[in-house]
Amino acid sequence: MVNSATVIFTDGKKSFSPAVYLEWNGGPQSIYASLDEMERQGVMGGQDYECARFIAIVGAFLGPGSFGLRVVNGPKSDTTRDLGKVRTDHSGNGFYLVRRSAAPVDGVTPITMRRFREAWWVKDGEIDPELVELSSGAVIAEEKKARESDYGSKVGEFYDRLYGEKNYNDLGQRTSYEKQLRKQIEKKITL
Repeated sequence: MVNSATVIFTDGKKSFSPAVYLEWNGGPQSIYASLDEMERQGVMGGQDYECARFIAIVGAFLGPGSFGLRVVNGPKSDTTRDLGKVRTDHSGNGFYLVRRSAAPVDGVTPITMRRFREAWWVKDGEIDPELVELSSGAVIAEEKKARESDYGSKVGEFYDRLYGEKNYNDLGQRTSYEKQLRKQIEKKITL
């Protein structure tokens, strides 16, 4: 399986950012770690602004000369039909449809994540891929597993080295942020 993904930011209604395609580093650990870095940097705004900041964060992490990051036109809606028209490879990790709330809870900006992946069906002897939305339980389990890996802390360490810890928060505040984030995930799981 390839480790590609398409990330789209939305207001949760009818506005969608350009689609960010990651040819590599599209796994949940990478995506959630990059979203966490946006939070750590205090990035907040409309979906287009957040998309631009996400591109900057991922681009800095991948480094100069990386061809694994592209931007294409986003969808007109969040239907599987319109998502399927986005000109990226839909295999691998599929789509991450990200909605960040404007109101932080316990110091952390809540994220609503919808996930879409390709399912392969055989119709009339032909293999026919179709986008399918993952259940909210599957998305929560995926997020929990992704956050249990140490990949997110490696991304944070990278930015600490790049910009210096003082640029965002001191280490104590970062640890506090991570604890608050873990509390929110535990709340989601127990719902």
